[in-house]
Amino acid sequence: RTWNSLIQQRPIIDGGSYFKEEYFRYAVEDGPLFLSLEQPDGSIESRMMKRGKKFITVDAAAKEKDENDETAIAVWYETEKNELVLWDLFHGRIDFTKQEEMIEYYAKLYDIIDLNIEDSSNGTGLIARLSKKGYNVNGQVANRDKVTRAERVLDWFCRGNVYFHRRLSTITHDKSDIPKNVMDYIKDQLISFPTGKHDDIVDAISWAGYVIADKIDESNHGLMFGGV
Repeated sequence: RTWNSLIQQRPIIDGGSYFKEEYFRYAVEDGPLFLSLEQPDGSIESRMMKRGKKFITVDAAAKEKDENDETAIAVWYETEKNELVLWDLFHGRIDFTKQEEMIEYYAKLYDIIDLNIEDSSNGTGLIARLSKKGYNVNGQVANRDKVTRAERVLDWFCRGNVYFHRRLSTITHDKSDIPKNVMDYIKDQLISFPTGKHDDIVDAISWAGYVIADKIDESNHGLMFGGV
């Protein structure tokens, strides 16, 4: 850690501290009907696309200046078995107006109405404005530290239930100080967490763990109390 931090300027432990290299799995679309989940042993598990759903999680940066974190907008596909696939991702330093426009762009692109936005700073205003536009917005309250908030989705990683769409390896970023390959940038943030310089993508990914946990809790509550 000391060598990486002081000499390499990249405080990443080999293999990761919380999110480890072996946790990363990938998915590709197999035509319009099926999704292929690539397994560590080389096998493929297929899921029917129509049985899943998409939602968005957002970590909205408070300022646009270079020293601040970027805004991260993560598009997720949830399979019928509650596996998470990071389907698409935007990250960049944009102001409040552009944040709203970009969230709506991805929502319309993927026909999504379910949004999950951190209820603080710019996020509070985004929740109010997007709710008035008819989106189903869930305000996520950051009442715990970042490491604790990441634990729910980290558990999902450990179970092998988080995948990344391979298109993320083809998306480029226009900043010269970070990798052009967005998938590499995602891995860099996750593996360097919690000591890395930026964690906007980690936060957006962490909120997906809350979405899944809340859904499972609701399902179990229904079973316990006779819900359908």
